[in-house]
Amino acid sequence: MKTLLLSLLLITSFFAATVEIIKPLGTHVEDNGTIYIGKIGPGQPVAIDILKRVEGYSKKGYGNYDRAFVTEIPEGWMSKDSKLFDNPMEVVVTAPENASEGNYSFKISLYDWEHIEALPNFTINAIVSVTEDIFSADVPKSVYVVGPKQPARVRVFVFNKGNIGSVFIVKMKLPDKEEVKEVFVPAGHSAHIIFETEFEDENVYDGYIEVEPEYCPRLKKLYPLHFTVVGSFLGDLQASGRGILLLFVPFQPIYDLAYLVGVGVGGG
Repeated sequence: MKTLLLSLLLITSFFAATVEIIKPLGTHVEDNGTIYIGKIGPGQPVAIDILKRVEGYSKKGYGNYDRAFVTEIPEGWMSKDSKLFDNPMEVVVTAPENASEGNYSFKISLYDWEHIEALPNFTINAIVSVTEDIFSADVPKSVYVVGPKQPARVRVFVFNKGNIGSVFIVKMKLPDKEEVKEVFVPAGHSAHIIFETEFEDENVYDGYIEVEPEYCPRLKKLYPLHFTVVGSFLGDLQASGRGILLLFVPFQPIYDLAYLVGVGVGGG
């Protein structure tokens, strides 16, 4: 009877064995258990970090795995196994850029190298959802009226809808100029960046903001910008005194007086 009870306890311990996953989600999983990683974009790599310690095996109650392998990966996907003896053991899976939207599954197998601790293989089932609706962006102000050499600040917000933190590339493209910035946005969070630009000549300038996830350029989104560059009132006054700006004669005395004040203030 005692032998039977001991055997039952060992069997229960065997099936209760768990490992801890610390990235991209913090959870414990049993052998042959399933984890749902969440939403990723096409082309996005997913790193999964697993602590090598397993609870619930052997007489001492725990053991250590030495390596993790990705198995049964969907067709067209790429994978990278962990290095031997790393802790945590990190595997990486990457969806192809042309992956269709939907749920995909793969397996992760943990091995006891040369069976030194006599641990059985441990399997983790993983599920991810591929979606193209992985981020959104906002440019709150897109129309500007500024003076020559007057800086205009363009603010861009990026929201990561996915379950994996990622880098987004944000570009401001204007006639004869382009500026590129990168911003890391954690999963389920937003971040913002600011561009600053100025123009020397009075004119109308059109451009746009471009936002794309680093892993999949084809998901880029464009947001138009419009700049109207006009002279300032003080600049107009100083220009009139130099004979550049033509004014109506009836108002000339007023502008002459204002010009004298403007020259005194502007140092012109």
